[in-house]
Formats: sequence, C-alpha cells, structure tokens
Amino acid sequence: ATFTATPPSYVTSVSVLDSRAGVQVHLDNLQTLAASGVLQEIVQSGSATPLTITAAQLVADQTALGKIRNGGYSLAITNASVSDVLGLGANAALASNGKVKSIAIVDTTDAIASNLDDLQRVGLRIKSIAQTDATTHLELTGQQYQQDKLVLGKIITSDMLDVMDASTSQGRALAADTHVVSIDINDNAAAIAKN
Repeated sequence: ATFTATPPSYVTSVSVLDSRAGVQVHLDNLQTLAASGVLQEIVQSGSATPLTITAAQLVADQTALGKIRNGGYSLAITNASVSDVLGLGANAALASNGKVKSIAIVDTTDAIASNLDDLQRVGLRIKSIAQTDATTHLELTGQQYQQDKLVLGKIITSDMLDVMDASTSQGRALAADTHVVSIDINDNAAAIAKN
C-alpha cells in the first residue's frame, strides 16, 4: 500500500488499521498526520509484539504513539544512549517508561563505564549494549565486576575488561575469565600473602 503523510484537503479525519509492522514502518508519517490533527486513531491488527523504534522516534513521534487505541502497545527501543536510558538529558528515562519492554544501547565505552551500576539497576529490559569505540577497554572495579554481571553480559561488541581495585579473593575468578584483559589487585598484605 502507498502511504502519504499529506492527505488531500478534503480529507479531514483518518483512522488507521494496520499490522505492527505497518505501524512501525510508517510511524514518522503517522506522526505528521497526528500533529496536523487529521489522525484520529491507530488500531494494530495481528499479534501484540512490541513496536521496534529508535529512542529518537520515541521522542519525536509521541503524538502518533498516543493515538494507538487504548494505549495498547509496547516498545522495543533501539539506538538508545546511556543518557536516554537513565534520563540524564532533557528527556524522561526510558527505564521509567512502562511501555518500554527492551532497550538496545549504543554509546561510548566511557558513558557505559561511568553508569555501569545504574544500568545494572535497569535490569532485564536491557537487550544489548554496543560500544561505539569497541577497541577501548571497559574499566571497572572488582566490586562492579561482581555486582554488575547482568549488564556486563549484555555487551555485544568488545569484551575487553580492565578490572581495578580487585581483592585477592576475586583475583582467581578474574584470571579465569577470558574477557578480563588486566587485573589490578588492591588488598592488604595478609590477604596477598595468603593467596
């Protein structure tokens, strides 16, 4: 089907019935119709799987998303920055949006490392994390290595970890992990002598 975001002047009202895939593909055009006041409602047919849209579309296409009947939709967000996920910028946190079921993060290693603990708290909604600078090692502490395993397991690009301030008891597990490139042990003399 052909879709136009600018209907003829005699069209004053439009209701859309389409599949999730159709709504997803034409969301930006539906936003144009919604912003002009012509779009009355969107009804999704078929399965109720999440709409896959970018973080930028979530912000830009709010009026169209609001036209989905009964708010009956969920979202899989792609190309989200750490700032988008945690609400560090001007927009609300994706992590606090109940419609968002999964988030694919793309950001710098520094942004990921600086917010690792907060990303861990987002939990299972994080689908993947891709570093834009994948050759840069992710630096974290021994404590973060232990506590943030869920989010560390979501990294799909580089898996080169530099672990600092690890205890000697953590050293064995770290040495066995093929993702760990370097380990900096920071412990007392007795613990070091014991291990």
